[in-house]
Amino acid sequence: MKTSTYALTSLLILTLSLTTTAAQNTGKKPMFLPGASEIRHAPNHQNDGLSMAPPPNMSVAPPSAAAKKQSYFADKISSPEQFDSMASFSQGLVKGAAVKFLIDNRAKPAKIYFINGNYTESDGTRPDYAQYHYYFTQKHLGLTIDSEVFNNSTYFTNDLKKKKFIAGTLQHYEISNKTEKSAFYGIQFYPQDLIAEGTLLYTLSIVRKALDKSITNLAFVSYGSQQTISTITQQSEGLKIKLTTVDQVYAGISYIPMNVGRTLGKLKFIDDPKAIDDLSPQDIPVFKELPLDLSVVAGVITTVIQDAGAHVNLKSKERNTPNMVMKDADKIKEWRELYNHQYVEMSVENEQPVIKLSTEAEVKAYHKKKDDAKPKSVIENGNATEILLFDTLAQKNTPFELIKSANSYGGKASKLPLLAHKEMVGLGSVLHKSLGYRLTPMGFSIPIKYYFDFVKANPELKKQLNKLKDAEMSLNGLTPPSPKERAQVVKNIQDMFYVATIPDNLFSQLQPMADALKKQVVETYPKSPLKKVKIRSSSNAEDIPQFDGAGLHSSYGAKIDKVGEPNSECHIKVSQEGVATKEEMKPESLACAIKGVYASLWNKRAIEERNFARIDQHSTGMALAVNMSYDFRDDSEGVDEIGNAVVVTRVINSSGVYGYRISLNEDENLVTNPTPDTQSEIVIASFLEFKEEPKLSFLQFAKPTAAQEVLKKPLFNETLYKTIVRVAQRVELNYCKNNPKYYPGGSCQWITGDLNRPSSLDMELKIYSNGEVLIKQVREFGGK
Repeated sequence: MKTSTYALTSLLILTLSLTTTAAQNTGKKPMFLPGASEIRHAPNHQNDGLSMAPPPNMSVAPPSAAAKKQSYFADKISSPEQFDSMASFSQGLVKGAAVKFLIDNRAKPAKIYFINGNYTESDGTRPDYAQYHYYFTQKHLGLTIDSEVFNNSTYFTNDLKKKKFIAGTLQHYEISNKTEKSAFYGIQFYPQDLIAEGTLLYTLSIVRKALDKSITNLAFVSYGSQQTISTITQQSEGLKIKLTTVDQVYAGISYIPMNVGRTLGKLKFIDDPKAIDDLSPQDIPVFKELPLDLSVVAGVITTVIQDAGAHVNLKSKERNTPNMVMKDADKIKEWRELYNHQYVEMSVENEQPVIKLSTEAEVKAYHKKKDDAKPKSVIENGNATEILLFDTLAQKNTPFELIKSANSYGGKASKLPLLAHKEMVGLGSVLHKSLGYRLTPMGFSIPIKYYFDFVKANPELKKQLNKLKDAEMSLNGLTPPSPKERAQVVKNIQDMFYVATIPDNLFSQLQPMADALKKQVVETYPKSPLKKVKIRSSSNAEDIPQFDGAGLHSSYGAKIDKVGEPNSECHIKVSQEGVATKEEMKPESLACAIKGVYASLWNKRAIEERNFARIDQHSTGMALAVNMSYDFRDDSEGVDEIGNAVVVTRVINSSGVYGYRISLNEDENLVTNPTPDTQSEIVIASFLEFKEEPKLSFLQFAKPTAAQEVLKKPLFNETLYKTIVRVAQRVELNYCKNNPKYYPGGSCQWITGDLNRPSSLDMELKIYSNGEVLIKQVREFGGK
């Protein structure tokens, strides 16, 4: 993809505009790059309903008595045993045992210190100077400079004359490929560190001299695209230090704890994809392919890499259920032989997982205790009746009012108008002016009231729905169905939706709204008349605090000029595109697409997810977001969809790294539900505050199709990645400013510097061949 001078200029303008906005605010400024770590004690689980004692076969040992007597630093590491005694558990992009080091480059010659991450003071507390480079310099070197000066003279320069301190980490890795397993010590630096080439070689030489010869198999692991090595390859080999990158390391990691914790359930190896329909909330499935639709389960194991932004992981974090990747074939074979279809206790820990046998009684008691502890939730619905264009809703309401309107319009149909607001990223916004194109889809919102009118207008449907709701909630003497029974009941009810009658108060407005949308689109894109729209789910039981509901419901396409009939008979057509299953409503009319989306409120997975969250099934309803198709400029203007992206405005699974996590893939493959035997590109955009230029770390390159090999380079150019970051920053900044509940008590200026903030944003975007991006949706996400 070519990048125009205009795009580069726009990016610079946008960067400056973010800086200006930040400078006008007051609040607590983020201090320094944390590189957070944990002491390597037995793990502490919160709210998992289990004993806090470690499993009997847990191998992660607390620091020894000898380690406790050590100093808080050492000027050399003399043995692997000394490394182990000083190593804490890194919470970086790739987790593991690590020892931080600091080089005082002011000294002549430069002096290196290895920090004892397990050091505790006499009262048993772990001081900050045993955890963070900045505080170590205060404690040991008497440093009095503030954190910004420290950052600038440590991380944000590659000039040895200005780089007064060099802060890095020595981390132990165990990796494997198809033929062998190996271990090495990685010398690495924070993703934002500008260290490269000569400065890097200078540092590697100092570290190598401070390590005993028994510390073998050393490698430099590049964590940022700016940490280049092109001129130092031979010299590094002379030091017996290999050169590698974080994506190569990540690909070789056998065990990845996606969401730590403990659970009880029945372990089930899923060899037949159809078996997923029989899973219950007390099962722990082992998948050899990522499931497209994951029902509520007690925990998850996959034998293939998961994207942290995929639905499997997001749901695990939202439910607080353990989730892991285990690629070690020997371990998987062992678990299958010992535990398949057995009741087990599973513990997903930082350094290794533990599975042991349990009993049916223990499993049932554990889940009953957890279920009883959850409060019931009744959703209050608004009374809005207007069906309006997104832009009209944006013009008529403040951003705060649009956020509050979710009780009438649901998640998508309220947040798409919110994004279209001038104070967000809509027409006339700072972002729109700087980039020069529209960033949000055009469409219209149908409030939830019309769903309830639809059900009321079809008495037999209403009767069967009420019976299902009562059974799911154990009301009126009914009991919840089994997974198989639920699937059959759902099919019968959804078939009733497809032949039900749309009441006139909704149907009579479809043609006028379709005409208004067509007119709006052609005014914006004169060469590209709108032919198709997407009817998207906007339930009141999705995109709400601690329950994003991603992937629970269905969306369907329709021809904009084909309204259909209010009582037309509709049906689902299922087709197979390679390994992916695609569903379409037939005929492709607005009427049939609406019926299909309404029916999807009662998808089996949606019912089970609401049950798990104890949401009152009687209070749920479905609003609709009707927006233009994303590919409507393909034929008319040659503007093609070339990629999908998901941005989470924190670095999930890495509590020691500032920035955003971005997952991308080519347009034919989704990020949230990837095609089996493929993988997304994972990019970490690291920055401490909005004004800082983001640094890119490629944690994983894409495998867009099952037939391809993993790519060896990024999907897109650097300018596009940075544009995506700036778009996401602007959305988060404005969302924070207009929603007091998003970051209570804090200054939105510094929100990106708070790694413990309660929520982040989960955004989906489309990428086009002309360099434009379009925000498909945004929702709050409470996981970390």
